[in-house]
Amino acid sequence: MLRVSVLAFAFVALSLPAAAAGDTCLQPMPSTLKIDGATATVDQIKAASDEFTVYQNQSNEYLQCLTKYEASLGKKITSEQKSSITAKYNAAVDDQKATADALNKQIEAYCKGHPCE
Repeated sequence: MLRVSVLAFAFVALSLPAAAAGDTCLQPMPSTLKIDGATATVDQIKAASDEFTVYQNQSNEYLQCLTKYEASLGKKITSEQKSSITAKYNAAVDDQKATADALNKQIEAYCKGHPCE
């Protein structure tokens, strides 16, 4: 059950339109999930999942901000601005996916030694 919710968050992030990077958009700090699923307790797994959810929500807000910033530039957007925005957006999506993958790996390790739904 935990794994499915993490994958759902990753899917939402990956399905957002490719976009921009405005100076007014605040990129969240990357999530630092420090957990060993093989030795973690269920409470530690849930805490890591909750931490991921907070990070994912902040990251999605950042992506939405970038999209709005790009749209606000309209036809005046330069190729340099477009490239910068796209690179920042893609980097944020890549970090979301890497973070979700890392958490899923730890949840799978946890489930090898514990009952999981």
